Amino acid sequence: YQDPCNWHVCGARSLNSPRLIPKTCNHHHEPPWKAWTSRASSQKAFFRRIGETVVRALQTQSTATCDRGYVNRCRVATRNVERHGFTLIELTVVLLLISILAVTAAPKWTASLQRLRVSNAANRIIADLASAQAAAYGSSVSKTITFAVKSNQYTVSGISSLKLGAAPYVVDLSQDPIQCTFVSVFGQTSDQTFTFNGYGVPNRGGNIIVSCGDLQKTIVVDATSGLAVAQ
Repeated sequence: YQDPCNWHVCGARSLNSPRLIPKTCNHHHEPPWKAWTSRASSQKAFFRRIGETVVRALQTQSTATCDRGYVNRCRVATRNVERHGFTLIELTVVLLLISILAVTAAPKWTASLQRLRVSNAANRIIADLASAQAAAYGSSVSKTITFAVKSNQYTVSGISSLKLGAAPYVVDLSQDPIQCTFVSVFGQTSDQTFTFNGYGVPNRGGNIIVSCGDLQKTIVVDATSGLAVAQ
């Protein structure tokens, strides 16, 4: 490196205190910017290694934190899905509440069921009386209903069974789903008959009483029109 004064900086000494030597110096000298560039490159590499070390440490810490968070979440989820048994006191309280509800609701349920059944029995008898009257009027042939009070059955002559085809039309009030009994038919507890003539006019009138448990239902049959109404 030549300068205007034909002198150059000797690299044999520190750059902080360079000395000028003649061009004929025996040292193998290099331009000063090469030394500065080499030192700057070393410093840059040093700081780059420090930066990489810091980044690697931060990444390791972040990964460890994420792993700990995942483990903690798993532990919380595991605790949340744990199931514990009931204590004896809890079971006793539940059984006591069920017993109270059963004792309170059972009578009401029984009464409602009996009311439903006796209403169904009365409606069935009324419907069958109307059907027999319509059949007698339509065919101009008398139709007779025979009430077997003791066996809780009645039979309608001249009408076929809905289930058995040509078999007689017989209704048993004591069977499901009605499960009721006759109390009396036209004031009697023995077998009674009731007839519609070919014009649909009844031969008699009166009351038919059916019961289910403690409940009773009265069916009033008009002696003139043959119309039956539940009371």
